[in-house]
Amino acid sequence: MVTTTVISPVESCKVMQAYLATANQPGTGALNLGFHEALLNPENRAGLVGVNISGDGKPISGSSCRLILKYIKPDCSNTTNDTTLCDISPAAGSNPFGSAEFQFQTADIISAPYKLTKEQFDCSCDPMDRQMGELLNQKMRNIFRNAEKRLLENAWNCLGAYCDGTESTVTPATLNIFNEDGNAAQPLGWWFVQEQLDAMKATGKPIVVGGTAIRKYLWAQKVAGIGANGVGATGTVDSDFQFYYSSEFDSWARNKTGVNGDYAIVFAPGTFQLIDWQYNVGANVENIDIKSSVTMQFMNNGFDYLVDYSNYYDAKCREWEILPTRTSGVFCMPEDDLCDDIVGNWRFLVKLGCGAVDCGPLCGSESAS
Repeated sequence: MVTTTVISPVESCKVMQAYLATANQPGTGALNLGFHEALLNPENRAGLVGVNISGDGKPISGSSCRLILKYIKPDCSNTTNDTTLCDISPAAGSNPFGSAEFQFQTADIISAPYKLTKEQFDCSCDPMDRQMGELLNQKMRNIFRNAEKRLLENAWNCLGAYCDGTESTVTPATLNIFNEDGNAAQPLGWWFVQEQLDAMKATGKPIVVGGTAIRKYLWAQKVAGIGANGVGATGTVDSDFQFYYSSEFDSWARNKTGVNGDYAIVFAPGTFQLIDWQYNVGANVENIDIKSSVTMQFMNNGFDYLVDYSNYYDAKCREWEILPTRTSGVFCMPEDDLCDDIVGNWRFLVKLGCGAVDCGPLCGSESAS
């Protein structure tokens, strides 16, 4: 009689922790997409139609495809003293409707292609479906980290002058939002922003995007209180301004300006818009055993973002080829049709610092610096 005994295979490894189950692993660093979130602010998006743009005909530079964004031009003509219809002799009117075209640049397409082999999965001690998900999550984080910087780069190209004509990206004004020793917040330091946007006839709550200094300012109000010249202003500033922290902002801004310091981008609602594009929808969706082309969601800090995702399994080589791609850019509201009495374009760069709040004239005769 022959007896067959089944022997359990020797385990090749023991898993001490699941992927991403503990804090502060190399791939779990903070990712705060503050500029993405600012652009998705409901007040900023109000009135924007066709938010989810997808399908064939991606409007990329060099193609004949483009997006058209429409607006009504301001009336900058001289008024009259006519009192009846019989008095008027109107001249031929100019076109009251304005429009701007938008196309993505090649640099707006951010991908993170990768290849995986069956052997890599065999030796990693976790189920393959779990590994696939965690690996894709790391690729998504890399895509959006770079997409955040790219959107900031788009915005930089549209930042304009202050109301006295000083270019904000050349000579940024310093707003002292902290007191002399930096231990207390000074809400009145933000008055420069409000006066600038008032002079530009902007409406809505100013949107401010920055780095660590913004976090410190908001934190200081709660922990250290506010400076003497800001007593009672905490609630006003918090309700009248909209602040966003981006984990990618400081390194981007310092590299862009070439000068150490803390900076922030300020814009009036509606003057920047996030435009993104997905190709893998409708007839472009494929989902078969060896190949798929779909649109996937990436969630970060409660916000959902869409990404084109394609993969292919090569059975002969037992390997997967995977390509997640994000296409996004920033549309800047045109400034060409502004009336001559408006200086600036509702969006500018500022530098943040410590010290007394400047009380000099801000518009018309002297730059705040």
